[in-house]
Amino acid sequence: MLTALGAALVLGTAGTLFVAAVSDPHGADHRHRVPVPEATVAGLLAAVACALLGAAVGALCDRPLLRRPGWAIPSTLGAALLVSVAGASPANAAVSGLVDGSHSGTVPMPLLPLALTGAAAAGATAPACALSSRRS
Repeated sequence: MLTALGAALVLGTAGTLFVAAVSDPHGADHRHRVPVPEATVAGLLAAVACALLGAAVGALCDRPLLRRPGWAIPSTLGAALLVSVAGASPANAAVSGLVDGSHSGTVPMPLLPLALTGAAAAGATAPACALSSRRS
């Protein structure tokens, strides 16, 4: 779990820093200036929220809960799609907030989505860890 989460965080951080380096610090209408440090922090928080939700999906859809690849692979794909595009998804809310903020020139901090994905990751990891010690 920690390896997968760490890899997702490294990639998310690299992507966020790249976007911050090449982006124009103005809103979509070019009337509002977006503060780059705050936007970068908001992007990093959104990346962490997405990584945590991905870790939760991985914990629920792979070993030790689903032992057969015939079930694990389609369920992982379906769950990843669902948490990416569902309107109630915290990851979708974090990214949508950043997109809406770029249009209006504001920087919303995705603290609620981050808290929800942290709780989801903890709730999904606990049973997977408990079962991994029983199944080998």
